[in-house]
Amino acid sequence: MAVATLATLTAVPAAAQQPLPPAVVFQPGTTSSFMIFLRGNPIGIEQMSVSRTTEGWSILSTGRLAQPFDLVARKLEVRYTADWKPIAYNIDTTVRGTFQRVITTVEGTTASTEVTTGTETTRKTDTVDPSALLLPNAMYGPYEALAAVLKTAWESST
Repeated sequence: MAVATLATLTAVPAAAQQPLPPAVVFQPGTTSSFMIFLRGNPIGIEQMSVSRTTEGWSILSTGRLAQPFDLVARKLEVRYTADWKPIAYNIDTTVRGTFQRVITTVEGTTASTEVTTGTETTRKTDTVDPSALLLPNAMYGPYEALAAVLKTAWESST
C-alpha cells in the first residue's frame, strides 16, 4: 500500500457544506470505538475522540489493522475550523513493519503534504476544494467529520 494513498481529500456535496450549528454537533470529548471486520472476521479496532478546540474541531484516533493490512496507527489527528473547513491531517503509523508519517496542512485551496516512509521524505502540494473533508482510506476515525456534516445537511433539509 503506497503511503500517498493513506490520505485522500474528498469533496462534500454542496448541500453538506453548510456550517454546523452548535446544537447539532457531537458533544465535545465524544469518544467511540470501532471493531473492524473483513469478510466477517474481526481484523482490527480503532478508538477515536471528537472534541471542540479554540480553532474548531479535532478528531484524534489510534488503531490497529491485522493482515492483510498490517497497520498500526499510533496517532491520527484531523483538525477543522468551526464550520468544518480543513486545517490539518497528521498520521503516524507503521505499515507492514515500515514507519510511515503523513503531515498535511491546508490553507485555502492549497494542501501541502509531507510523506515519510522509513527514512525517505517526499513533499507535494495539491489544489483542493476549501470545503473538502480529510479522509484516509485505511482508518475510520476521521469519518466522524463526514457523519457530522451529513447529519447537519440532513437536519437542514427536513
